Amino acid sequence: MSQSTPDDLAISFRSLPRRLREASIGDVDPTDATHASRLVDEAVAAAALIVGSSPTVESLALAIQQRPLTEWTDAQLATVQGYATAAGTAIRVLHDKADGLH
Repeated sequence: MSQSTPDDLAISFRSLPRRLREASIGDVDPTDATHASRLVDEAVAAAALIVGSSPTVESLALAIQQRPLTEWTDAQLATVQGYATAAGTAIRVLHDKADGLH
């Protein structure tokens, strides 16, 4: 996967709550939904540590967008992208499990 820009990452993190809600609609095992939500929260918290924000989606996204591109290292961008990907994967797994119930 190519490296995302900070704006791409902010958009990805901001979309997580909506995507999680959408994946949780219908006949979803509550344990699976809780697990996916926990994985998303953990990814957001880990990314927030890197950018120095509070561990909320909006604070994280804002901190990502406000940090000048010149202050990012390739490693930081890759790590934050990895957390965004991990959160997205948790949501896709939940969505796929929900689809398997229908």
